[in-house]
Amino acid sequence: MAPTAHEARRTARPRPPPRTTATSLLLSLMMASGASAAMDCSHIQADNHEFDLSALKGPHNVVTSVLHAEGFTNVTYTLDLCGPLKAPEGGKKACPDGTWVCGMWHHIDPDSKADVPLEHRVIAGDAEGRALGETFTRLSPSASEKDKVKEGRPFCCWAASS
Repeated sequence: MAPTAHEARRTARPRPPPRTTATSLLLSLMMASGASAAMDCSHIQADNHEFDLSALKGPHNVVTSVLHAEGFTNVTYTLDLCGPLKAPEGGKKACPDGTWVCGMWHHIDPDSKADVPLEHRVIAGDAEGRALGETFTRLSPSASEKDKVKEGRPFCCWAASS
């Protein structure tokens, strides 16, 4: 007799962590020094322009979840644009010291509510022998005079031109 869906779910092997475009997104956002010391985010020079990114200081998370027969695979990407991530309180499993961008994979069983850490990946920072050099480049140095007026404004709030 064939196993029930519930039995099959319990005996199936967990899938490997999903590959997402979130890694690419975080790498494109990552403009931080590879050094373990914090960077002065209030004075970033790029292509003869100065930017104040100090409002982005501190850890920020992006969480992705994939549902599969065995439960969920959650990936939490954490980054700090202005300095290395701090180790969490209470001895929780975390990325190594010096990490500025990190991905943590967890398997979550919906029946038992068990949260099992699978792995971590250092994406950027001065950890596990992965040092990054400091490079600042504007993503869109447009020659258009109209675009120069818009630079620095949130894209959501641009007025439509008639």
